[in-house]
Amino acid sequence: MLGVLEEGNSLLREFALRGIETAAISIHLTGDLVKFYGVRETDFFYWFYPFDFCHSKFGDEAINGKSKNYPFSKKMLHFVGNQAAEALGVLIYGGDAIISAEGDIHIIDLNDWPSFAPCRETASEAIAQCIYNHLKKQ
Repeated sequence: MLGVLEEGNSLLREFALRGIETAAISIHLTGDLVKFYGVRETDFFYWFYPFDFCHSKFGDEAINGKSKNYPFSKKMLHFVGNQAAEALGVLIYGGDAIISAEGDIHIIDLNDWPSFAPCRETASEAIAQCIYNHLKKQ
């Protein structure tokens, strides 16, 4: 474990030398990478295994390899995604999660206004409704 701590400290020192004052370092999580898209305050939620659809931004999906389709609760992924988006004040969101062999869900990335590329047409109605509802409140 000490080797990991030393490596982390070394990385933080490198960042500091480049003027990066704050950084978060996390341990590598093994499991299935899942991408998801959601619109809070609606029922819309879409998820998929990017490796299986050759959906890649930087090629990082290949690190954990082919999806093993570990069983997990899709309802829990939706719930956790919504909770993370709510905590950040984001209504329209997308993100990445790692699903462990035990079915644990680990959110590793959350973005506001993602591309919704694989589900744009289906998501458009929920996005429009969300925007309309929030404009009505103002």
